[in-house]
Amino acid sequence: MDHYRGEFRRNVTAIAPAALARLEAHSWPGNVRELRNAVERAMLLAEGSSLCAEDFAGVSAGDQGGEVHRLPAGGVRFEDLERDLVFQALERASWNKA
Repeated sequence: MDHYRGEFRRNVTAIAPAALARLEAHSWPGNVRELRNAVERAMLLAEGSSLCAEDFAGVSAGDQGGEVHRLPAGGVRFEDLERDLVFQALERASWNKA
């Protein structure tokens, strides 16, 4: 968190117990690199000064379930996926591109 706080100039200083429990329950098949990516994503998307469980939506919480992404039968057009993700990010940031 310290590394990304400086790199992204974010004032995220804590992690909620529920978020920590989610991270501890995950099996981490990608090891440290997967954890680093999850923390980086959470730091970018966090809305407050503390990371919450929702900031780790892509991390499964063991038997508690978790967000699962399934490939549609017809496949995915990456241009459409990218456009949708950019749109979602802009909406979440109140259209602030900075």
